[in-house]
Amino acid sequence: MLPRVLRELLKGTAICATPSCVARRVHGQSQNEGHRGSRGSDAQNALTYSDVPLGKYDDLARYDGSVIAERTKGELSARCDKEEMNYLALNLAHDVATGRRTVEDARRFYAETAMATMKGEMPPYVQRLQFDPSRGGTADPDKSMMPK
Repeated sequence: MLPRVLRELLKGTAICATPSCVARRVHGQSQNEGHRGSRGSDAQNALTYSDVPLGKYDDLARYDGSVIAERTKGELSARCDKEEMNYLALNLAHDVATGRRTVEDARRFYAETAMATMKGEMPPYVQRLQFDPSRGGTADPDKSMMPK
């Protein structure tokens, strides 16, 4: 089976791809208005491989509902209207998952950085991933509780 990044490129939905991250445009899916305070008819869904500790999934859900950590796939994704906001969401999700920031601090930093970006500033957190993402192998298929 082809790696996910290549499958996305072949489907024509990828807008950029590296060995560690792929972003795709999701047309016609409105975003819910959340702490971002914006709505859009198009969204970009960016994902990267990530090894989120089990105890951090609730924190990620409290941080941002547009960030999704999928344990079975070993992926962390964000759906925002702009690539810069995807970088911001993923960078802060990584900070929360690693304990570098609390949920409250990440939400505050997101709001401040989003406002700065709207004023034309380009802080590092919106330019690229600020961490070295895993190169795959982060999937956790869990162990079946069903008898064989």
